[in-house]
Amino acid sequence: MANYRCVTDAHCRGFRILASPRKPCRSDILDGIFRMFEDAFACRQRHCFVRFDLHLPQDHRLADPQEPLTRFLDSFVKNRRREGHDPRVLWCREQDPGTQNPHWHFACLCSARHTKFYMVHLKQAERFWRIALAPYASDGLVNYCNKDRYGNPQANGILLRVGDPDFERNLRNAVRWTTYLAKAEGKGSAPLGTREWGCSQASGKGERRPLAELCAPLYH
Repeated sequence: MANYRCVTDAHCRGFRILASPRKPCRSDILDGIFRMFEDAFACRQRHCFVRFDLHLPQDHRLADPQEPLTRFLDSFVKNRRREGHDPRVLWCREQDPGTQNPHWHFACLCSARHTKFYMVHLKQAERFWRIALAPYASDGLVNYCNKDRYGNPQANGILLRVGDPDFERNLRNAVRWTTYLAKAEGKGSAPLGTREWGCSQASGKGERRPLAELCAPLYH
């Protein structure tokens, strides 16, 4: 029996989310998303939010697609932490019908203390994904999520700084975008024992409060 429920309401915990009766979201992943943001703001007040997707070469089927993901997570997170970015990562596995390989969606919160430039994190993601895929390394397997579904340019790398005039708008946009990872579509086909999503463990630093406390009440 699944340990989650399908959420169809477009509002959750005072935030608008990407859910509808036609495209429900998973409650367990939504819980993880809010935990990630709440833990981040319990520790510091400035973050750079960034989205990216990881793909496998479609002309080669790996015996264990999860293996390069594990290598990537280990090296990318360690590198960002070593560089002082205090990363928090949430990822999910999806596989489109008719494809032989899965892909992974990522949302990442990094401290904006040392850099506000999101491309730094995307370039490192591409570097470590290339290493994780060796000897099947190839460029173009990291989607920078800087185009919408119609191919039009869209912003990535949202700066979240408590006290800025546009903080609430930016935070709501970042949370809403991250809830795309919680959609039920594309999930459920993973082999037995394969994780479909994961997120950074809570740091235990600071007092974690409901994320909605950082915003004015949301009126439908």
